[in-house]
Amino acid sequence: MSKISDLILLHKIAKLYNKRRRSLDNFTNIGKAVLIQALGIQKNYTTIIENTVEVVDYSNPSCSSCKYKAIIENFDKDSDMYKTASTYCAYCPNKLLTTRNVTKSLP
Repeated sequence: MSKISDLILLHKIAKLYNKRRRSLDNFTNIGKAVLIQALGIQKNYTTIIENTVEVVDYSNPSCSSCKYKAIIENFDKDSDMYKTASTYCAYCPNKLLTTRNVTKSLP
């Protein structure tokens, strides 16, 4: 069964339950959290975000002998040396940009 048909079935069951309780309300007040738990969506559902960003192409021939490229390849991204080299490369007149696809998965 699909998720939509499961939701419809749950809604019908809730309506029958309310009629048996002799409720005057035609619709039941089921929250989203209850439906998510009932269908098991919470554990399996992830949001995937795809994005394209421009980055410096370090395979560029003018970057081959650059000392900043060596720093970027060898230092940790959190270090001050890496950040300084990245800033220099961002404003370098010889840089070439390329696009890279970035995919993030959010629970």
